[in-house]
Amino acid sequence: MSETPCRGVEGTGGRSRPDRHALTRSALPAALGLAFGLIYTYGATSYHIGTPGSPGPGTFPLAVGLLMVVTSAWCLVAEYWRPSAPPEGLGANAWRVPVISVGLVAYMLLLKPAGFLLAAAALCAVLLLTLGRRPWWVAVGSALVAGGAAYYLFGALGVPLPMGVMPF
Repeated sequence: MSETPCRGVEGTGGRSRPDRHALTRSALPAALGLAFGLIYTYGATSYHIGTPGSPGPGTFPLAVGLLMVVTSAWCLVAEYWRPSAPPEGLGANAWRVPVISVGLVAYMLLLKPAGFLLAAAALCAVLLLTLGRRPWWVAVGSALVAGGAAYYLFGALGVPLPMGVMPF
């Protein structure tokens, strides 16, 4: 069972390329992002949106949801008009995907018992340590600042956040 090489297309290395104007497996992330964005945007409308002069707690989630819908739809259309090349094998950085996945699951599990501030700072630390090229103390310090800034910003907007073990 062999793939048919691309005829007359240079730079494909003999790999088969999907037909033009055909949605392939590479369109799946964009389609899932679009579906998640629509659900997220619908959920964001349950919060008070406010006005441009006085934003409510639903303003930021609505903006994020709409941004996700627009970018996912854009990626889906782009994949339809110019399909991606077949995926390559896993590289040396493949270990980062499961580490980040475990960090996201840990964030979800820690959010209510530990509170938003600690869970967000821990997730930021995992992301910065996994993706960054900085010393561990810079990543942890940056994560604490980012978690505190997010806690302050969401508190100022009136978004209800889990308190957890923190008294404030």
